Amino acid sequence: MNHLLQRTFSMIGIVMILGASASAQEVVAYPAGKEISIALPGAIEGDDPQLAYAPLREFLSERVNRKVEFRFVRDEAAALKLLKAGKVEFAQIASEAYVRLKTNELANVVAGVMRADGNYGFQTSLVVRQESEMQSLEDVRLDARRICILRMKGLQGRFYNSPFTDEEFKIWEELKPKLMRQAAAMDGLRKLLLSKGEEARFEVDAVLVMDSDFGFQGVLKEDSDVREVWRSPVFPGPVIAAGPDIDKLLRVELGTALALASRSPELISCTPGGGYKMVPEQTFDVVREMLKIETTEELQPR
Repeated sequence: MNHLLQRTFSMIGIVMILGASASAQEVVAYPAGKEISIALPGAIEGDDPQLAYAPLREFLSERVNRKVEFRFVRDEAAALKLLKAGKVEFAQIASEAYVRLKTNELANVVAGVMRADGNYGFQTSLVVRQESEMQSLEDVRLDARRICILRMKGLQGRFYNSPFTDEEFKIWEELKPKLMRQAAAMDGLRKLLLSKGEEARFEVDAVLVMDSDFGFQGVLKEDSDVREVWRSPVFPGPVIAAGPDIDKLLRVELGTALALASRSPELISCTPGGGYKMVPEQTFDVVREMLKIETTEELQPR
């Protein structure tokens, strides 16, 4: 667990331009002036996506000195499929995808984590009653029957958006269908945590909750009747994955342009995830292998 807790990311809404190949040999420079296409999952609800994203498209085109086009797709699985087929040069995927890479379940890697508003700011937290003996996430292994994993009504993101290890991920996958409960609001979640007996159907010692989006931290005070024993690292926001023929210079140029767009009041509303920031490419080196994974299953949008 220590290595997991040490991998703390403090930025939400981050852009990483990741090449599809991990080879040390750099690809040939992308032809000057040749247009590039970016696959984006979802769109601004209620708006024509091409119209809504027009300011961002024009800004990026000017910054990289080439025509930029957006292709709006149903979800991130579809975006990755276009990238694998060479029909787009870049595709937005979920940053949590690296958690699932080792399973080769590509459709599950990239699908189902993007909310309609593009918010990637989830942070998973394990909260317990003050009198609980639980001290860490490891205690879940000791008596999982007393753990309640909650998902707020209307929340489309999955509770495992945080960077669990492979072993932890398997534990949560097994627990989820048995223990998943829903609360209509933060107050309902807290009451469920503190209730006992028939009201809660079983005694709940802890809840696993995505707190950053719903403000559960507000009740975690020194004199509170609940406390937090574990919190996941905040994972970075949108990742822009690059096709195998995209050289590093173009990746950096586009990444810089997206970061600049995030600082513009006129453009922030049409930058997926609420904004981008630049981080070192090596932060998620494993994502570079995404397009090289061999699978017998056709990648299908869900």
